[in-house]
Amino acid sequence: RCLGGYGTPRKQWLQMVSGRWRKQSLFIFPDVFIAGSTLCFSLSGPGAYSRRLGGNVNIVFDLDGTLIDSAPDIRVIANSLLADIGKPGLTLKETRAFIGEGAAVLIQRMMEARSIEAEPDMHRKLLSTFIGRYETMPVESLFYPGVLLLLTQLKAQKHCLAICTNKPEGPTRAVLRQSGLIDMVDGFIAGGMISTCKPDPAMLHHLIGQLSGARTLYVGDSETDAETAIRAGVPFALFSGGYRKGRAEEIHHDWLFSHFDELGSIVNHVMLQ
Repeated sequence: RCLGGYGTPRKQWLQMVSGRWRKQSLFIFPDVFIAGSTLCFSLSGPGAYSRRLGGNVNIVFDLDGTLIDSAPDIRVIANSLLADIGKPGLTLKETRAFIGEGAAVLIQRMMEARSIEAEPDMHRKLLSTFIGRYETMPVESLFYPGVLLLLTQLKAQKHCLAICTNKPEGPTRAVLRQSGLIDMVDGFIAGGMISTCKPDPAMLHHLIGQLSGARTLYVGDSETDAETAIRAGVPFALFSGGYRKGRAEEIHHDWLFSHFDELGSIVNHVMLQ
């Protein structure tokens, strides 16, 4: 938005922006204004609202398919399990389709896809081995483009960053440590840390209760994340590049974005709610 006022003194425009409008509770932050012959001033951009409103937001992220593309790592581990019992490996497409509801569900789907008899002992053995290997293998998961820059900006703006994932706690800690995310987040909750998992809202509520933000935004990539947000009563931003099963437009969301450079403006909207 550009507010033009040819001949209006710069000082008067600044007083209007910082005084009269604010007193009227009209939080209007133009991208550019022109006052007198003064060069344009930018009043927006990432963090503009947070600086002026004096608050912060709890920004809770899903992990797999939202911040990182972990499917290649998960596929390597899953295929090592299948090789141990003489079964063909999963494709990357299959792996992405199996992710999202925790390791136990992933192992169950893997067993079904490779006609492995659904015996509880076999499931427990495969799950235990999967988690053990995930905790110790080098992580090669890639951040989605723009993630690290965005997290750095949000952290500098004093927002509370956290992760809510169904990935088991051990592998989650390994990924956070090896990726450097452990130093950027204010907290996380992972599969097994409490008795329920997403889409039950208890995980999200438990995590939010330990953060200090005035408002909360949940960011995820899948139907599971959307249902979690609905049940938790939390605004939801859907990343269109992750592991969802259906069309992004058909999944519940308050905001839909395809690149992380769009998320800063979404956080600004949350600040105004």
